[in-house]
Amino acid sequence: MGFALLGYDLTYALDEDMHLDCQTVEAFCKKHKDKDILIFGFTYMIWEYFYKQLTQSQMTLTMENAILLHGGGWKKLSRKAVDPQEFKRCLEKVCGITRIYNYYGMVEQTGSIFMECEHGKLHSSIFSDVIVRRHTDFSVCDFKEPGLVQLVSLLPFSYPGHSILSEDIGEIAGEDDCPCGRLGKYFKIHGRVERSEIRGCSDTFSPTS
Repeated sequence: MGFALLGYDLTYALDEDMHLDCQTVEAFCKKHKDKDILIFGFTYMIWEYFYKQLTQSQMTLTMENAILLHGGGWKKLSRKAVDPQEFKRCLEKVCGITRIYNYYGMVEQTGSIFMECEHGKLHSSIFSDVIVRRHTDFSVCDFKEPGLVQLVSLLPFSYPGHSILSEDIGEIAGEDDCPCGRLGKYFKIHGRVERSEIRGCSDTFSPTS
């Protein structure tokens, strides 16, 4: 609902049973063919219930003017050997979308998200910071040294969510020198700590079969 505030004429591509509503999607694309379209969804659900159903129906959409924001669910896709590059290639093939951006964040730290730039790097904002720590003594890792990801934010006031040590493994790739020109830290997420509990926003729906 937060991303929905960035647009208007909110339309759902999937019905309550997670089936792609092709007629609704086609009508929406036709209605807004000369405008920028914002598409948002959890990564796993976009792959399983949007891309796969488009492929199975042999249907293609004209969405070159769309911007796709997605996040969550990489843990499930990694088991199926779907990497971010393949994800983008496949969606461009069936939809023509070239502006596809991942984001990273967690519901435990409301308001803080880390957006991917044009070069595939996740960036911290002026309201947040990312620290990577060694699991042995929680000391701060060097740049490009994998460790536990700690997220720091100025936004939470009503609960102790300003500093969260996650179970994600990542690395700080650099600071103030990303090719996209944006300043601040940029980083990569490699996945979850081995044997950690798999949970996330995209796990709110589980197939019954």
